Formats: sequence, C-alpha cells, structure tokens
Amino acid sequence: MSVQFAPRCTALIVASLFATAPMAVHAQSNSATTQAATTKKAATTSESSGVVLSDIQVNGLQRSDPASVFNAIPVKVGQRFNSDKGQEIIKVLFATGLYEDVNLDLNGNVLVITLAERPVISDLSITGMKQFERKQILSTLKANGFAQGYAYDPALLERVKNELQATYAEAGLVNAKIDADVKPEGNKQVSVAIKIEEGKFTKVKRININGNEKVSDRAIRSAMETDKNGIFSWYTKDSRFTPEKLSADLENVRGLYYDRGYMDFNFTRVETPPSADGKGIDINIDVTEGVQYRVSSISFSGNLKEIPSKDIEKIVKYPKNALYSRTKISEIVNKVTRRFSQEGYALAKVEVQPVPNASANTIDVTIAIDPQERVYVRRINVVGNSRTKDEVIRREVRQMETAIYNDSNVQLSRDRIDRLGFFSEVAVDVTPVDGVNSQVDVTYRVVEIPTGTLKLGLGYSSTDKLGITGSISENNILGTGNSLGVDIDTSKSNRNLTISTSNPYFTKDGVSQNASLYYRTYDASNIDLSDVKYTTYGFDLVHGIPVSEKHRIYFGLNPERNKTELDRKTSPPSYVAYIDKYNTNSFTTVGLTTGWSYDTRDSTFAPTRGIYQRLNFELAPVGTLKYYKASYQYQQFIPLSKHLTFAFNTQFDYGAGFGGSKGDYPFFKNMYLGGLGSVRGYESGSLGPVDEKGNHVGGSKRILLNTEFQFPFPGMSKNRGVRLFTFADAAGLWSDSFKTNACDFSKISLSGCGGLRYSYGVGLSWNSPIGPLKFSYALPINKKDGDKIERFQFQIGTSF
Repeated sequence: MSVQFAPRCTALIVASLFATAPMAVHAQSNSATTQAATTKKAATTSESSGVVLSDIQVNGLQRSDPASVFNAIPVKVGQRFNSDKGQEIIKVLFATGLYEDVNLDLNGNVLVITLAERPVISDLSITGMKQFERKQILSTLKANGFAQGYAYDPALLERVKNELQATYAEAGLVNAKIDADVKPEGNKQVSVAIKIEEGKFTKVKRININGNEKVSDRAIRSAMETDKNGIFSWYTKDSRFTPEKLSADLENVRGLYYDRGYMDFNFTRVETPPSADGKGIDINIDVTEGVQYRVSSISFSGNLKEIPSKDIEKIVKYPKNALYSRTKISEIVNKVTRRFSQEGYALAKVEVQPVPNASANTIDVTIAIDPQERVYVRRINVVGNSRTKDEVIRREVRQMETAIYNDSNVQLSRDRIDRLGFFSEVAVDVTPVDGVNSQVDVTYRVVEIPTGTLKLGLGYSSTDKLGITGSISENNILGTGNSLGVDIDTSKSNRNLTISTSNPYFTKDGVSQNASLYYRTYDASNIDLSDVKYTTYGFDLVHGIPVSEKHRIYFGLNPERNKTELDRKTSPPSYVAYIDKYNTNSFTTVGLTTGWSYDTRDSTFAPTRGIYQRLNFELAPVGTLKYYKASYQYQQFIPLSKHLTFAFNTQFDYGAGFGGSKGDYPFFKNMYLGGLGSVRGYESGSLGPVDEKGNHVGGSKRILLNTEFQFPFPGMSKNRGVRLFTFADAAGLWSDSFKTNACDFSKISLSGCGGLRYSYGVGLSWNSPIGPLKFSYALPINKKDGDKIERFQFQIGTSF
C-alpha cells in the first residue's frame, strides 16, 4: 500500500530547533550529555554535512515496540544524520502503516522522533452479504492488511469499499451499496462495520442489433456471453448485466467479424437504456460491417537463428485468396512463438504486419520475427502450496533449472500439476531476471482445495432402482500426493465394499501403484435376469509405468475368490452344468494383467477433443480356473464447431478358457449388454445369449460401438454441464459353445439371431447439483426374440 503525504512532513527536519523529551525511549549512546546548537551556523552545518548522532529518542508510542522503530529506520547512533536521512526515516515509518503522523526534531546531536500511532481495529463486521461467503471475504481482507487487530487506515477502508463495489458489479449487482460505520472505542481503537445493500441483479430484457447484413443476429448473439432473460436464465445466469461482461462481448463480436474478413468492422452505437417494463435494460448495438478481405499472400521476415526455414514455412501457411481470419493468423503467430521458445528464445517477438489493398479487398500479411537472445531458466518457484509438499509439485515439472527455456515443457508442467486434482487454479509466470537479458524465473502459482471428502448419496437407475453410495477418501495424505479411500455402494442387485490406496510415484521414476481390497455381491434375480447370486472378494494390485507423457503401460496381480449360489430348477442350465463339471460352487482365480493407455483428451468430465485408447490383457494361469480376456477401447472427440462435438467410442472384448477339458470361460466373469453405457433402448443386461428358460446368461465376446453428436441445450450454449446429444449404438454379444434350438451363439455373427443389435435416439446429460445425470430415449432396431425393450432410460449418480 502506498500513501501520499503532505510536503510539510519532509520539512520537519530543522537543525536549529531545540526540544526536550521528558518521557522518551532512547537508543543506546556512548555519550551521557548532549549539546544544543543554537546558532544559524550550526543549523546550516547540520543540514548540509549532517551531525553524528549521540542518541535517538522515540516519543508517543503506546502499543508499538520501540525496537521495531530502531530496526526500521536507516540510521543508528554513531552514524551521520542529515536532511536526506530524515526524509528516508519519514518514508520508512509511514510505509509501515502503523503511524498517522511522524515528526522529527534534532536537539543538538540527539534525534527526537515523535509518532502518532494509528488506531487499531478492535472489531470488524460485515452485514447484508448474501451473494458471497463472508468468511472468505474477511480472510481476503486480512491478507491485504485490513482485519481485527490491524492498524486502521481510512485510505485502505476506501479501497476495500471500492473493491467490494467492483466485486458486486462483476457479479451483476451493479446497484449494490457499500457503506462503512467507524466508531472510536477509546484507547486508540475503532470498530468498523461494513454494511451492504446488495440490491437486485440487472436483467437484460432485449438485445437489438442494427446494421448487420452479412452476419445474422443469431451468430452475433452466439458470440456474446450476455443473453436476454429466458426460461433457463435462473440457472445459466447469462442475462445478468455487467459493464465488464458487455465490453468482453463487444470484443467477441469484433473478433467474429475479423474472423470472417471484415477488417473495417466497427460499432457506431452501443446503448443500455431501461427496458419498456422498467424491470431491466435493453442492449442496443449498431454496427457497420464494411467489405470482406482475402489473403493474397503470407510470408515471414527476420532472423531465424539456427531454426531451419522449412520449419517456419510449414507453420506460416495460409490458403491463397481465403478470407482473412484474425484467429487463424494468431494461431500462426503462437505456433511460430512456440517454435522459437523450444530452442530457448522465450522472449522472441513475433508480430503481424498486414498491408491491406482497399481497391482489391486483399491483404498481404508478413510475420516479422525478432528472436532476441536465447534464455535459460535460473530458478523454478512454487507459490501457494501450504499443505501439498513442494516435491509433489516439482516432480511434475518437465522444465529444468539452468536448462534452456522450453515453452512446451513449461506448459506441459502446468497441465501435469493441474491434473493432480489438488488445486482449483494453476498459473505459470515467466519473469525476466533483473539486469540479465538471458535468464528468466518460472513461477507456478497454485490455489489449494480440500482433498479429503466424505460423501453420502443416493442414485437411481431405471434398472437397479434406488442405490446408496458412501465414501470417505483423502487424495493427498499429509501433502504427499498419495490417496486412501473407502467406498460403499448398494443397489437392488449389487453390494460393494472397496478399500483402495494409490501412490502415483511409487518409485522416483514415476511408476505408480494402485491397490484395492474388495468384497462384492451380485444378485441377478433382483433385476429379473436369472436366479443366480455371486459373492466375490479379492485383492487387486496394479503398477503403471510411464513410457511417455501420453503413454503408460500397466502390470497387475488379481487373486480372487468367487462363490456362486444357484437354484438348480430355475437357474441357467449352462451354469448348473459348469458347477457340476467342477463339482464345486467356489472358485479361486489368480489373474495377471498387463495393459497400455494413451490419452490426449482435453477433459475427463466433458471432453471436446482428443483421443483415449486402452488395451488390457488378463491371464489366469493358476487356480481352480484358467482363462484369459483381452479388451481394447478407442474413443475420439472431434470438435466440428465451437459448440458441436462428434464423439466416437468402440470397445472389443474377447475371453476364453484354456487348460484341457475343463477349459471353459468362467460364467461369473461373463459380460452383458443393454442399457446406458452400451446399447440404449434395451434393458440393462438383456441382450445376447438366452437359454431355453429365458435366462440371459451373458457372454465372453463383445463388440460395442457408440456415436454421438453433442451440442448445447437451447439458450445454454455457454454451459458445458448441460448437453443434448443424438446417438446411434450397435453391439453384439456371444459365448463359447452356447447353442439353443433357435440360435447358435458360439459363432461371432453380425447378422441373424445372434447378430448385432442397433438403436438410435436423443439424450440429455446434466452435471446436476445431485451428481451427473443422463437421460436417453432410443428406438431399437433389429430386435430379436428374448430382447427386452426399454426406450426411456436414465441414471442419477453415475457418469458416462
């Protein structure tokens, strides 16, 4: 905080003044007496050449420790004092914020400092605040020096009021009133009461756009975050008006036109008059579009250093006679900048030099490059982590100290830190080192969030009905980055208890370890699939080895015990035959797993681009049963436009037994099809092999294909948490040596009674306050005997 002081403060050093200090605090002095100079000559001498101080006295302190004054001032007993030193003392003491007045007198060789302490805030309260968390605001004020027990500064209080006013305006409450009542409490103390009248949100009733002939109203409104008040505005809050949001919207509209080649575009009028009903405002925007410009040529100039020109030529490409787009040109500039930063030129200057030809409506674009000097990283700092250990963050950093600066590594490090899940914000600052042109410091700033969770929830699906879930977990134990959790799930057909732990850096090379101990039961009779109950308990241990930043391979061990309970009269005959074959209903398996994954998705919650692949192989060579299972999954998300995404998912699973006459694939490991997550429009688990009694027995071979076109809900284009989608699904399920009189399910067939099932329809996904929620309405195709139709399906408490 900086404070401006009256000029009189710096004129208080008058060497010819004489003063006594009956109650003063003294600095230690070697002289027992002081002499007072009274002549003009002495005054002149003391101001020009200064005097050697024999003592320093401090008057006026009631609360402060005199030692803090002596430590702060830039002069000590035995040192020379003059007017310049006096000005420094005044500045230093005022800068502490503890004093409202500072006076200096020179009594001979004794410096007398007289201070008037600021009042202390004895009580600070905020009333009327509803939109923000009062505790968080008070914590922020304390971090900025305004809190109970701190010195009271009227200028700082005004700043606090202005900041609160701006905070409310940014949230849409532009008419909020912020007042403060300051009451003296005696003994240099004051109480401060901040009173807030939040008022109501200013709603946008209409948006009127005039002068646009080439670009539609709809396209312009889509570029704006602000929207007129609608039936979903209570949720999206996009109809709340703020001047800052409108300014950003105007810039977005300008960018929309610039991306379509209208380089002469401009606003001729922007007004926000009251609406006709007096309950909000209208936004009136007049524009002039101009003509479209096309790019006639694009080239680069400047010093490329050691970077091959062909590398830059590949980047600086633009279709000839294509419309000029500021976004595409900016992407070229960013790519050139990143290419130079990869060679250590972190401060490279890359500028666009467009030369328009108004008569031909064309633009010649030159990318001017000035690489500056190669830069090295002096120091990497981590700021904001009070709980998470430094090493947990630093082990994700791929930019090394003393190494050449590489922007790709710096940004990759930021992303890896963000993916830890311990922080709400992760930012990176690159700061040149003062006085050195070839060095920078890289600082990662994080904002920590609570990583321990206690959850109790209810879920509901159209198949399993009501489900209860509960978990307690800590994802960052003692700031080490390790996790420990207990999960409990129960529904109509399932019971699950799992204790799990993970260590992402089981070794210093980044080998991860995940371990879980679990107990599960599954009763298929409760959802009318078959009269079978499974009880499973086991232990799963998996190690992941990073091959690259995107690739990881896995190795695991999974010993497991399964117990099966059957009704011999109503259960599937194949299950009964399996148990009779082994003469037991309890089976022990020891699974060895290996796998590989590849992930470039931009989000795991609502991805809009990227690829995810997973390959897994499980082998059980020892135990009661011997089998293997291979799985491969491929997902891709392709952005077709700003709001439209094409999503593709396919999965292949193949399982079989081995080991002689008893080498059948375990039926309790069977896979199922139908419902959300597989092929919609059919009941969960109701597709595939069906025995003579009508039991769905599952299978060991599966093909699954899903496609979706995802787009925003009307009026909620800025909210990624609410999405509509159209979809088409296809899937098939087969089982070893399973045949009925009507159909042979032992052979993989894309058609016929054992062939693929299809469906198509529409759906809605919503990240609601009670958890991820998904609805779908599907029309099944190619239905066969035994298939169970369920066109409308939904889930609460589970994600896609």
